[in-house]
Amino acid sequence: MHQSIEGLKMSVHAEGRMRQRGFTRHDVELVCRYGTLVGDGLLMTQDAVRELCFNSGEQQRGERLLGAVAIVQGGTIVTVFHAERKWRRAQTRKGWSPRRHRRRRPSTPRSQGDAA
Repeated sequence: MHQSIEGLKMSVHAEGRMRQRGFTRHDVELVCRYGTLVGDGLLMTQDAVRELCFNSGEQQRGERLLGAVAIVQGGTIVTVFHAERKWRRAQTRKGWSPRRHRRRRPSTPRSQGDAA
């Protein structure tokens, strides 16, 4: 574990992912400060970005952080990533699951020769 961000520790895994995915420590700090609690993490929603821009004037950073997620377990930031739209929707809508709302292939009609 490394230094804390807003009272949270940062795992070695999270630090590696942060570097791979183009996040700075300041970015993760902003996600922890302004992000909306969803599931096990903090998500930068449009409202969170608006609040960030209003309070700090960091318009470009706010737009870049839209959809950023920091997963927190037991007071430790486990990983950070940019969420895909499906993940954001699934986490913010109660009962919605991308698995349940998957497009289904149209069933192919059976040929008459298949019946025994």
